Amino acid sequence: MTERLTDARTLDGLTNSRTGLILLSSAALSSATSFTVDNVFKPQFSSFLFVIHTSGNTGAVTMQFRAGGSTTATGYARQELFAGSTSVTASRSSSQTSFSFQNLSVGGVVVDILKPNVATPTSVIARGLGHGSFDPAQPEISLQFGGQVDATAFDGLIATSQFANALTGRYYIFGYRGNG
Repeated sequence: MTERLTDARTLDGLTNSRTGLILLSSAALSSATSFTVDNVFKPQFSSFLFVIHTSGNTGAVTMQFRAGGSTTATGYARQELFAGSTSVTASRSSSQTSFSFQNLSVGGVVVDILKPNVATPTSVIARGLGHGSFDPAQPEISLQFGGQVDATAFDGLIATSQFANALTGRYYIFGYRGNG
């Protein structure tokens, strides 16, 4: 049986035993301030991979989880390690209104989202890549760990840039598919 997304972006053919990443949603971003993806955390998956590829300066990008079309704006926590040049810094924040990624500049972010569709706290592991002064010869890296602390089953997310009309690139959301 073949797994595929229909034009309506619904997943079918989930009865086989194939493993790996299954693309659930993807779209081009052109001068967007934010984007919302609802009904993407399918019950057939327990973990998801969220990727944003960007060009230009996005400023900080925040992510909030959604359930039934409503955005949750409380209960986010994050521990971050940031390396730029020869410096490494760390920061921690809790009781936040969103999960924040560092400036993505001309890179992007790769985010593992663990069990968002289960009524337990949702864990997030994010890796971001940017360039100091927008120079590819000056790479920077950001690692964030944390998530959303409420016992809520989420079905989607919203991502928002610090700067208006700054998200240009593409996003992808994959489900991790296992066979055991």
